[in-house]
Amino acid sequence: GWDLVITRTFRASIEDVWRAITDPEMTARYFFGTLVRSEWQTGAAMRYEKADGTVAVSGEVVEIDAPRRLVTTWQAHWDADGTTWEPTRVTWVLEEVAGACKLTMTHSGFAPNSKAYTDTGSGWPAILSSMKSLLETGEPLMVAS
Repeated sequence: GWDLVITRTFRASIEDVWRAITDPEMTARYFFGTLVRSEWQTGAAMRYEKADGTVAVSGEVVEIDAPRRLVTTWQAHWDADGTTWEPTRVTWVLEEVAGACKLTMTHSGFAPNSKAYTDTGSGWPAILSSMKSLLETGEPLMVAS
């Protein structure tokens, strides 16, 4: 499968970046208005819910080592035609670097040239840039849709 790898360095603590990934009040501000929900333990369900309660993404926690590593499965449900994408996997790795936090996000397991790969490839950079802005300035870059 095809992988998407994005790295961002945040002027923030590793704990703050972890919270931005796992706290629904944070994701609501930079992740297209969705609230992440999970018990954040291995085997727990994970989902991103829209404000109206519909599920945009569902998955499961595969591996967790707070605040350094999180691996979840990922299945998108946001296509207007009701298509459910093939399950993929998202890995978040956080490292402390010189008073900052380096995040490497790997979204893996896409079918080559798939619509899922193309759509996700345009979405993640915007999401992570908005998350960076939120953590560093208190304001996200994009308005929740």
